Amino acid sequence: MKFVYVTPEFRNTKNAFHRKEHDLIIKYGQPSYSYVNDKEGEFIDTAFEMDSSYYKSPPYEYDNELNKKSFSQICHERACQLRDMDKEIEVFEDVLVMQYLREVCPPDQVFELNLDNPRIQTRLVVTPHEYSTLFTFLDRRWKERVRYFLLTQSWNVLSNFQGDSFPIENFQPFYLHPSFEGWANNLYIDRGPMMSNHMIRTYKYEQGCVYGISSEGKIFYSRRKPVKENNLNEC
Repeated sequence: MKFVYVTPEFRNTKNAFHRKEHDLIIKYGQPSYSYVNDKEGEFIDTAFEMDSSYYKSPPYEYDNELNKKSFSQICHERACQLRDMDKEIEVFEDVLVMQYLREVCPPDQVFELNLDNPRIQTRLVVTPHEYSTLFTFLDRRWKERVRYFLLTQSWNVLSNFQGDSFPIENFQPFYLHPSFEGWANNLYIDRGPMMSNHMIRTYKYEQGCVYGISSEGKIFYSRRKPVKENNLNEC
């Protein structure tokens, strides 16, 4: 899997020809250097569409079986799934995820991610970013925000890794799992008419991010420097 450097000029040109993507980024409060990856497949960007085989999203419907489970139970099951992959695990800056993994894993299996020396070739890398998209800001824009941006949340972490390739199966965002998305669907459907519209926070990253993974396995990067929110002239 090749690492491809994307220049600011290329990104600005891309935005000029993808006004719909630009409008969605602003509408749903995403960082200006973000990108749209529509998990329902209707907004197609052939250059930046992530391979759909990486993650299969559950249907947007109420799941009675998941409703019988607590959030902690789903976290426990996900931690056991990662443990049973029989690899050492590095966790990216999240106390809760670390806690669930340490409850089920041997002490020599779980580590904090060392950005100066990540070992993604041999270890699982676990990130927490999808929690924010799935379980916060359940306003009237929640469903569309999950649709367009759920598959983009953790990929900025890949900007920290150097090299020509890495095994994509070792990249395991903790909450990017059908059980969590299904549980979030239940939560949103339950609240339904109680939704209120309010400002959505944006999340700032000091480094550039990964735009996407193409169906050929290429990874597309932004440049690695601070970026101002929603400022296309500087992103």
